[in-house]
Amino acid sequence: MERLFNFIYTYRAFFTFFLLEFSCVWLIIENNQYQSTKYFNTSNRFVANINSVAQSMREYISLRDINSSIAEENASLHNQLEGMNRLIATNKLNLRDTSRSKRYDYISAKVVNNSTRLYKNFITIDRGSTSGLEPGMGVISGEHAVGKVKTVS
Repeated sequence: MERLFNFIYTYRAFFTFFLLEFSCVWLIIENNQYQSTKYFNTSNRFVANINSVAQSMREYISLRDINSSIAEENASLHNQLEGMNRLIATNKLNLRDTSRSKRYDYISAKVVNNSTRLYKNFITIDRGSTSGLEPGMGVISGEHAVGKVKTVS
């Protein structure tokens, strides 16, 4: 405690100057319209920038959840598109063909590990037999074929 008092006593001139300077700035802002407006606008801009950065960080953190929901929606839309294509094809032919029953199930997955330097490269995804994957199934990415499922865990 004595060191604190010694510190305050040693720098008393600075603390007095700082207190008087703060009081003067406060009086100028309170008693002049122009300075008051400038202070208000500057502080609002500063707080708005801080809020903008915080919001950007929150949005960036939530990108993983948004990405997974978009991937699931994309798989669902691929399933609907496949069904509609089959429906259009059967309506054009006016035939009931059992071979055109649901041919593909789209399941969204995320790449966990991959190799690119080997003769036969591999990709490990975060889905398995509980998601409905079986050996021999195809793997696509967007519009391109990636490969086929070799083993499932």
